[in-house]
Amino acid sequence: MMRDAEDYKLTLFDLPHEVLEQIFCRVSGKDIKLLSCVNRECRDKVSFYLFRKIRGSWEQLMELGDSKVSFDQKNYVRDIEITSAEAKYEYQTNALRRVLNLSVFPNVTGVSVNSNSLSFWLKNHDCPNISVLLLYLASSSRGSEKLFHLSHVDLFSNLRKLYLSNYNFRWGQDDEVQPLSALQELNLYNCTWEYPFNLARFNQHDTLTSLTITYSDDNTFVLLERYLDYLRTPFQGHLHSLRRVDLAFTHCRLYNGHLSPTVLYNFLECFSGLEELKLRGWATNLESLRYVLLARDYEDPFNLRIEVGYEDEKAIMLFLHQVKKHNLEVKVAIMDESDQL
Repeated sequence: MMRDAEDYKLTLFDLPHEVLEQIFCRVSGKDIKLLSCVNRECRDKVSFYLFRKIRGSWEQLMELGDSKVSFDQKNYVRDIEITSAEAKYEYQTNALRRVLNLSVFPNVTGVSVNSNSLSFWLKNHDCPNISVLLLYLASSSRGSEKLFHLSHVDLFSNLRKLYLSNYNFRWGQDDEVQPLSALQELNLYNCTWEYPFNLARFNQHDTLTSLTITYSDDNTFVLLERYLDYLRTPFQGHLHSLRRVDLAFTHCRLYNGHLSPTVLYNFLECFSGLEELKLRGWATNLESLRYVLLARDYEDPFNLRIEVGYEDEKAIMLFLHQVKKHNLEVKVAIMDESDQL
């Protein structure tokens, strides 16, 4: 006999694990902590999501890695963030290995480091288990320009995701560099480069599928010929593996990209295999882009996401109505106020 629906007491944790993953990856750590305080069952259920990423200074994390502190949830840890920018530990032999001690954190695969140093210090750290590496510079510790060289991460042999903030690239074709053979996602924030460097050097094995480049706070690099040359010929010879590209400007008052019909046309021509192109914070005129979008045929489904900094909703609705075309999906959003001027 069928039981009444009211006899079933479904809860959040009756959802499939895959659904819970999508929920908790969008919830702040603070909210997960509050949920864990409801009762013991909730704490047991959310412990994995609560401890999947831990943060601390070099000293604190090395202490954990040396097993001097009891840490019952160590098997849950997937990502470790080093929040203190301390060069003395970066260049200390085996310091990073102590933090990423596999006997203590057997499932860790990602590491984030607040660093004000050149990337050279990474050359001495063997981290084959790390697939995600984030090197950033906290605003409170801004310093001189940092250099990043691909050869410095040779020992990160399984690296799949690389995030770099405020670095400069200078290696050329003649430099001996072992390309990252498994790199799939590259995220660059306020990064610059010198001739003859080309961003295609990150994709020598044509494994890269996702690229994000962001400039903020009126970074003057976008005025230089090096950047303009990239807009004309992005990823020379190594762009067909890319499926998602996100090019953004945030917190810019004076210097942001001008999304002209020519620039958009070039993006569509160069990134022929793209599934999604996201353009955020560019100065543009939607009417002028309409002709470029309608002049092309799209054999495969293509998604274009544009975020504009004005609130003319009528113009947006008219634009979306005019660019309806087979296999083309266009979405236009108004930028969040915090990302505007």
